[in-house]
Amino acid sequence: MYLLLSILLAVILGCILLMLSPLLAGIIAFGIIAGTLFRAVYMLNKIYKTLPKPPDKATAAYQNYLKDIKYLNEKENSRV
Repeated sequence: MYLLLSILLAVILGCILLMLSPLLAGIIAFGIIAGTLFRAVYMLNKIYKTLPKPPDKATAAYQNYLKDIKYLNEKENSRV
Protein backbone atom coordinates (compact mmCIF):
# COMPACT_ATOMS: atom_id res chain seq x y z
CA MET A 1 0.00 0.00 0.00
CA TYR A 2 2.85 2.37 0.84
CA LEU A 3 4.51 1.58 -2.51
CA LEU A 4 1.30 2.33 -4.40
CA LEU A 5 0.94 5.65 -2.59
CA SER A 6 4.56 6.54 -3.36
CA ILE A 7 4.09 5.76 -7.06
CA LEU A 8 0.90 7.82 -7.20
CA LEU A 9 2.55 10.80 -5.51
CA ALA A 10 5.56 10.54 -7.84
CA VAL A 11 3.28 10.59 -10.90
CA ILE A 12 1.42 13.64 -9.57
CA LEU A 13 4.70 15.42 -8.78
CA GLY A 14 6.02 14.57 -12.26
CA CYS A 15 2.92 16.06 -13.90
CA ILE A 16 3.26 19.21 -11.81
CA LEU A 17 6.94 19.54 -12.72
CA LEU A 18 6.11 19.21 -16.43
CA MET A 19 3.67 22.13 -16.16
CA LEU A 20 6.21 24.45 -14.51
CA SER A 21 8.92 26.46 -16.20
CA PRO A 22 12.10 24.49 -16.93
CA LEU A 23 14.21 26.46 -14.44
CA LEU A 24 11.79 26.06 -11.54
CA ALA A 25 11.16 22.40 -12.36
CA GLY A 26 14.92 21.77 -12.53
CA ILE A 27 15.49 23.39 -9.15
CA ILE A 28 12.71 21.37 -7.53
CA ALA A 29 13.89 18.12 -9.18
CA PHE A 30 17.47 18.78 -8.07
CA GLY A 31 16.27 19.42 -4.52
CA ILE A 32 14.32 16.16 -4.49
CA ILE A 33 17.24 14.11 -5.83
CA ALA A 34 19.81 15.74 -3.54
CA GLY A 35 17.52 15.36 -0.52
CA THR A 36 16.98 11.69 -1.31
CA LEU A 37 20.71 11.07 -1.65
CA PHE A 38 21.51 12.85 1.61
CA ARG A 39 18.76 10.91 3.38
CA ALA A 40 20.14 7.62 2.01
CA VAL A 41 23.66 8.46 3.21
CA TYR A 42 22.29 9.42 6.63
CA MET A 43 20.35 6.16 6.93
CA LEU A 44 23.35 4.07 5.83
CA ASN A 45 25.51 5.83 8.42
CA LYS A 46 22.90 5.18 11.10
CA ILE A 47 22.70 1.48 10.15
CA TYR A 48 26.51 1.23 10.16
CA LYS A 49 26.68 2.66 13.68
CA THR A 50 24.10 0.19 15.02
CA LEU A 51 25.84 -2.90 13.64
CA PRO A 52 28.04 -4.65 16.20
CA LYS A 53 31.72 -4.52 15.42
CA PRO A 54 33.37 -7.94 15.40
CA PRO A 55 36.31 -8.16 17.82
CA ASP A 56 39.71 -8.53 16.27
CA LYS A 57 41.76 -11.67 16.87
CA ALA A 58 44.08 -10.03 19.40
CA THR A 59 41.21 -8.84 21.58
CA ALA A 60 39.50 -12.23 21.40
CA ALA A 61 42.72 -14.01 22.35
CA TYR A 62 43.26 -11.63 25.28
CA GLN A 63 39.70 -12.18 26.51
CA ASN A 64 40.19 -15.96 26.32
CA TYR A 65 43.46 -15.60 28.22
CA LEU A 66 41.74 -13.63 30.99
CA LYS A 67 38.99 -16.25 31.23
CA ASP A 68 41.59 -19.03 31.48
CA ILE A 69 43.51 -17.19 34.20
CA LYS A 70 40.30 -16.57 36.15
CA TYR A 71 39.33 -20.25 35.81
CA LEU A 72 42.77 -21.41 36.96
CA ASN A 73 42.69 -19.05 39.96
CA GLU A 74 39.25 -20.30 40.98
CA LYS A 75 40.38 -23.90 40.58
CA GLU A 76 43.48 -23.24 42.70
CA ASN A 77 41.43 -21.48 45.40
CA SER A 78 38.96 -24.36 45.57
CA ARG A 79 41.78 -26.82 46.38
CA VAL A 80 42.81 -24.86 49.45
